[in-house]
Amino acid sequence: WFNQCIDMAPSDSMLFKTAPTFDASLVEMFAPLLTGARVIVAQHESELDPAHLVRIVRDNALSVLQAVPSAFRSLLASGISPCPSLRYLVIGGEALDMELARSLKRALPQVRLGNFYGSTEVTIDATQHEITNLDATTMPIGRPIANTRCYVLDPDGQPQPVGVWGELHVSGLGVARGYRNRPELTAASFLPDPFQAGQRMYRTGDRARWRIDGTLEFSGRRDGQVKIHGLRIELG
Repeated sequence: WFNQCIDMAPSDSMLFKTAPTFDASLVEMFAPLLTGARVIVAQHESELDPAHLVRIVRDNALSVLQAVPSAFRSLLASGISPCPSLRYLVIGGEALDMELARSLKRALPQVRLGNFYGSTEVTIDATQHEITNLDATTMPIGRPIANTRCYVLDPDGQPQPVGVWGELHVSGLGVARGYRNRPELTAASFLPDPFQAGQRMYRTGDRARWRIDGTLEFSGRRDGQVKIHGLRIELG
């Protein structure tokens, strides 16, 4: 699905910079290899030095780059423009705002911008939105990816109408088996899918609503969890 989404080809090259213990590394590692594209392996913790990352992108003529929004802000500040080799930016791990999307498009007018949403518990990505309307006031997280279903439910587990906020639940092939050695947490977060017999869904804890165009919009957490550089932090 990912390679079809971004039109990955053997002529592409993608930077592998994410620690292998972090789920997003799987895209950087395997997506290019599955199509015969190049994987450029960055040095450990190179992502902590935006100027160094910019040099890697330019020296290797990278075409696909994945990062969290905060990292893209740092790359813009470090002068990633111009960089004509880049054609697709995979943006995820944190909420993306329209201002950053517009800044990226101004700096790199040739790139396609993809806003990717998902959790480790749904094996990385659950929705994707190709950003084409830079005049919009809000940033959708898009539509469910292949073999994935998304539900916006009220506290009683009933689907919310279009435009009404609820909790986002994800069902499909990507849903994990649960948390290792945490049966209580697994039971609370991984529920039977009431709309697909024999299937399971993950309760994300994220607030979302359906838009009239069929895309999803994200509006933070229903608890105190925050994200810093794509890492989930429980404030308690």
